[in-house]
Amino acid sequence: VTVGTAATAAAAAAAAVDGVDELTHAASQAHPVPEAGQLVTHIRPRLSVLIVGSPPTFPQNNLPSDIGFRFVKPSSKLAALGYQHAYRPLLAVDDVSITRREYRVLSSDVRRDDPELLVSVKAMNIGLFRLMNQMTHSLTMMTETFGMTESDLDEMKEIVTGTDWKWLALTFSISILHSWFAFLAFRHDIGFWKKKSNLEG
Repeated sequence: VTVGTAATAAAAAAAAVDGVDELTHAASQAHPVPEAGQLVTHIRPRLSVLIVGSPPTFPQNNLPSDIGFRFVKPSSKLAALGYQHAYRPLLAVDDVSITRREYRVLSSDVRRDDPELLVSVKAMNIGLFRLMNQMTHSLTMMTETFGMTESDLDEMKEIVTGTDWKWLALTFSISILHSWFAFLAFRHDIGFWKKKSNLEG
């Protein structure tokens, strides 16, 4: 009887271990953990397309170099107005206001909800469009020239886009006032010592 009880207990323990292994395997299949150095596919949560709402007219001999123009044949309406050249609509993808930590991991598990991608189209003026182009170009130069990593670029993006523009304007104004007062104090010191004829006292 004792031997039979021990064998039954051993079988039950083995079955329990097998059940735990199956649950662990199922959990690992539902939420796979990537190995070190393994590439994992991510998806961005939103895609913002910026387009110039009212494209301006530029002189042919003085085109801005920071805008990548794509010239096309002018339409009959533009040709009737005397335009000899035309360019495609100015649009760009906003990569400045999104950081890498916002990306979501894609999974092959069909039981998980489908990933969502919020697509938006925003109209802006030519000034903001050129500013966004300059910022994107600056981030690219920092990566290629100064060797900055994507984490460093994310921190810089959060400084610009993660703070309310009112606070940025206030901080900028206070910095200008601080520099101006420091200049006035330095100027006063120079004038004070310039008027003294000796250094007594």
